Amino acid sequence: MFLATPAKGLRDAYGFVQVTVPGDVPLRLVYHSYEADNGGADFGQEWDVVASKKFGKNWTVLTKYAYYDGKDALGSLGAPAVPFDKHLFWAQVEFNF
Repeated sequence: MFLATPAKGLRDAYGFVQVTVPGDVPLRLVYHSYEADNGGADFGQEWDVVASKKFGKNWTVLTKYAYYDGKDALGSLGAPAVPFDKHLFWAQVEFNF
């Protein structure tokens, strides 16, 4: 979400859980809480889901979904800091040699 660090800094407190689902696919759920380093501004929160599967010796398929919730984020003056939500989905295929 953050292409540049905000002027007051950025603190990303996060945690995750991971399980292996049928087909030997690791599935990870990650939660992020974003705040300013200085001043206590709330920059929103994010949920991510990541699944990957290795095929053969060289191939890996990865899918990711991210939901950023910035509707309730408040800047240091109480005004909305990032007043929007964003959904992203992407997939990648990787070949390693």
